Amino acid sequence: MNSRKLILASGAAAALLTACSFSSSSDPVSVSHYAVPQAAGVRHQTSSQQTLIYTSHYDDTSGVIYAYPGGTQQTYEIDPATGPEGLCSDSKGDVFLVGRSGEVEEYSFGATSPTAAVSIAQEIADDGCAVDGTAEHIAMITRTKRNTQVAVLTNFTPPVKSYSPTITPVSLTYDNKGNLFVLPIGKFLIEIKKGSRTFTTIPYGNSLSFSDASFIQWDGQYLAIIAVHGGRKEGFSHWIYRCKIAASAVQLVSIVKPLSFLDPRGAGRVRSWIQSDRNIFVSGQVSTGLSIWAYSDAGKKLAHFAGNFTDAVVAAP
Repeated sequence: MNSRKLILASGAAAALLTACSFSSSSDPVSVSHYAVPQAAGVRHQTSSQQTLIYTSHYDDTSGVIYAYPGGTQQTYEIDPATGPEGLCSDSKGDVFLVGRSGEVEEYSFGATSPTAAVSIAQEIADDGCAVDGTAEHIAMITRTKRNTQVAVLTNFTPPVKSYSPTITPVSLTYDNKGNLFVLPIGKFLIEIKKGSRTFTTIPYGNSLSFSDASFIQWDGQYLAIIAVHGGRKEGFSHWIYRCKIAASAVQLVSIVKPLSFLDPRGAGRVRSWIQSDRNIFVSGQVSTGLSIWAYSDAGKKLAHFAGNFTDAVVAAP
C-alpha cells in the first residue's frame, strides 16, 4: 500500500429512508491529492506480533507511537495544516489520520511520516474514521455549512459518496463483511450494506438500555458500543455493550466493564480503540494519558502511558 494515493470525490445518490431521512449529496467535491515520497516514511523493524499505538492531539504537528508491551515510544510527523481529528487502522496495521482541514494521511505500519495523503476540501469532524478490512473504503464524518455528513471513499478513486442524515452521526465502523454501521444520536443504528446505496435503520432491542452512546467499533465478532453507565450518586463509568443484529434489531450479547474506568465529567475522554485479537482496549483522559485494558469481562488494567492525547488507535498486523 505504500505507493497508493488516496483519492476522494463526490458521487451517486442513496435512496431516502423515512425512518432516518438519509440522503446522498451529488454536489461535486473539490479534490486535491499528493503522494509523499517513499523515503519519508521510516519503516521500523517489528515482529508480526508487535502492537503499536498511535496517538495524536488537537493542533499538534507530531504524535507519539507506543509499543505494547514494553512501552517504548517514538514520535511521528503530522502535516502542520492537518489539525488531527481522529485515527483509524486497517487489518494490515496501516494507520489513517483525518484532520479538520480535510486532510487524510496514511502511515504504513511503523512509519513515522505519511506515505500517502489527500485533501477533500471539506471540514472533517472530530469523530474519528473507519476503514474496512481491505482498506478499499474509508468512512468519516464531515461538516458543511448546512449539515453533518457521512463521507465514504471507495477504492480511492472518484467519486466519493456523501450522505446527509437528519440525525447527527457520532461514530461509525465497518464489520468483517464490509458493511458500514453509523451510530447516531438516538436509539438505533444505521447500516449501509456493502455494495448497496440504500441505508436502513435498526432499532435497539429491549435488552439494550443506556444513554449517551459515543463510540461504535466492530471488535472482530460483534458490534461494540461504548455508553455512559451509572449516575452522580454511584458514580459514572463507560461500559462496552457487545451487540449483534438479530430479529431486525440490535441485541445485547454481553457487557465489558473495565475496572476503574473513566468518569465522563473528568478532563475529557480519549477516543477509544478495541483490538480484540490482542485482547486489549485502549482509552484514557486528556492530560492524564491513556490506559490499556483487557478486552474481556474481567476488564483489568494492563498498562498506562502518561501524556496529553485526544485520540489513540491500535496498529496490529
